[in-house]
Amino acid sequence: MSSHRMLEKYILKDQNIENKVIVEIGTTREIYSGQDSTKFFYELSIQKKFSFTTVDMDQENIDSVKKRFDKIHAIAMKGEDYIKNYVGTIDYIYLDAFDFEHNNHSEKRKQKYKSILNCEINNELCHRMHLECCENLLDKMVTGGLILIDDVLNSKFDGKGKTAIPFLLENNFEILELGNNGCLLRKSD
Repeated sequence: MSSHRMLEKYILKDQNIENKVIVEIGTTREIYSGQDSTKFFYELSIQKKFSFTTVDMDQENIDSVKKRFDKIHAIAMKGEDYIKNYVGTIDYIYLDAFDFEHNNHSEKRKQKYKSILNCEINNELCHRMHLECCENLLDKMVTGGLILIDDVLNSKFDGKGKTAIPFLLENNFEILELGNNGCLLRKSD
């Protein structure tokens, strides 16, 4: 099961799910079976009348998704900047943006980081970006809102959740599920 399916499972448990706001930080880059989160959230938003926005630093990713889905709201921007400037509330958010270090990144992906962000893929910047997103989300997430951080590898939150998840746990979020390379949290009172 892909990590975004974890979020789907909890969204569909909610009895009052029409007219919610869902944000995806990190638009789908490569389309693999069962891992096209942008398609999944787009289709769910149409079915359930959600307001859905996908955000990615790479204009090429945004252009690609706009060709695939004619009515998608897709923005080329750094995710942390989008959340910081967002006005309103968010019910559900899927964080799958700045990559963590591993040996399987393509040369194209590495070059995108250099040309767009003027940096290399590294854990320090990955952790900082995800933490900044979560810091900016605190006042924008509704009580009961769900956040799924993708690529969380273990109970030490290695991968993308190393600093973001401990921060959320200290700020009225609880872990609902950890596994399938993701961590799903809910905002309590």
